[in-house]
Amino acid sequence: MKKYHLPLLLIGFAFASSALAQTLFVPARYSDEVAVIDTSTNQVVTQIPVGTFPIRIAMTPNRLKAFVSNGTSASISVLDTVARTNTATIPVNRVPGESAITPDGNRLFVLHQHGTGIPNQCPVEVIDTATNQIITTVIIPGHWAKEILFTPDGRFAYIANFSNDTVDVIDTTTYGVTSIPVGDGPRRLCMSATGDRVYVTNYNGGSVSVINTATQQLIATIPVGLSPEGIGITPNGQEVYAGNLRTDNVSVINTSTLTVVATIPTGDRPQRVVFSNDGSEAFVTNAGTSNNVSVINTATHAVINTIPVGDNPFVMLVNPNGTKVYVTNSADTTISVIDIPSLTVSATIPDVGSAPFDLAFGPSGAPTPTASPTPSPTPTPTATPTATPGPIQLTGRAIRIQGMNISRLGWRGATSANVDVYRDGNVIATTPNDGAYDDSTGTSGQVSFMYQVCEAGTETCSNTVTLDFGP
Repeated sequence: MKKYHLPLLLIGFAFASSALAQTLFVPARYSDEVAVIDTSTNQVVTQIPVGTFPIRIAMTPNRLKAFVSNGTSASISVLDTVARTNTATIPVNRVPGESAITPDGNRLFVLHQHGTGIPNQCPVEVIDTATNQIITTVIIPGHWAKEILFTPDGRFAYIANFSNDTVDVIDTTTYGVTSIPVGDGPRRLCMSATGDRVYVTNYNGGSVSVINTATQQLIATIPVGLSPEGIGITPNGQEVYAGNLRTDNVSVINTSTLTVVATIPTGDRPQRVVFSNDGSEAFVTNAGTSNNVSVINTATHAVINTIPVGDNPFVMLVNPNGTKVYVTNSADTTISVIDIPSLTVSATIPDVGSAPFDLAFGPSGAPTPTASPTPSPTPTPTATPTATPGPIQLTGRAIRIQGMNISRLGWRGATSANVDVYRDGNVIATTPNDGAYDDSTGTSGQVSFMYQVCEAGTETCSNTVTLDFGP
């Protein structure tokens, strides 16, 4: 993975030190963009245009790249989370929805809320996150898949197959599929920290199914309230919380006895459940007319606070240090920020786009360009001074030759014998410093790539150039 080089950091130092403190990426379904929020200021710093009806976002483990599912344009937008640009568009099947990235960061699995057009066939695209190329398409039964989780070792993907009343398991090595019958309308999943069990809400069946991942067998079906949707497991793994939309309550399941040990009234249409980092509190979005978040003490199973938020609160995300909960208000244009210590709304972030729906944290902290974190204000020359080359200026053109996309690059200002050519953060060539290079991308059709040229093996780099290939 490409590192972020010193000249770029020096040019934008004042901007980067603030903006990279902690960024939050928010797809807005009706404005076809992803908002980037600086959480240190609770301000939207930019909006990234993507495809139509962006509904989900998946972030690589290093948080340098994000993939956005565009529900009605049958595509995945690829975002550079540091440059905050849309660098590529990957065509996929109709109505992409939930997606997830393998724990090693190498592959993106994309689910669909629509079949292939052939009865009882639902595609799952597997995309190489480095090249943005589709590796394979796995076909599972049915026509509507809702959620996907990986086992901690990344060997198996578990999918809630809403239309087929199964949890489908993809072997990520062979891409073979095993279907496990569960209740009616499986919708949401959670997994134990060790990966030995998967819990699934059966939306139409009013139950939670429990799967043993070692045997890939159903071991229990537990009756809960009506239309269970969101589900989560406490950090200590002792209880599972399921939000029941039509009975306005949360069922608490003991994971040892696999029985319901409490039923907790909430607001209207409880949707999602998240926990504080220490597990002492559960937060539940009430997405109906209540427009609030219920806070449950997990020791007493009692609601200890009800926090008003925006219109139709939906997805929640706890920040990495466990001090805030971010809530998408999916029927307006805001994000509510709940302060966990005080259990109050500490900020409402406006203008995030129409119908914000999903959340993902981006880069945290500005990259360190050298081994020394604090550069000397007055450089001290070494015993053998080395001339510092001038800035490298890169230009590029997107051309097609016999239908193939070719990136024609040109540069000046480099002084080394060879240069490294980067595409989308990866070195694709080390070439003589003659000021020109053609990248045969191996693609055709509509796509985008981001380029830099650097002194070979150094941190001295050009500006970034994005080349867009139209239809």
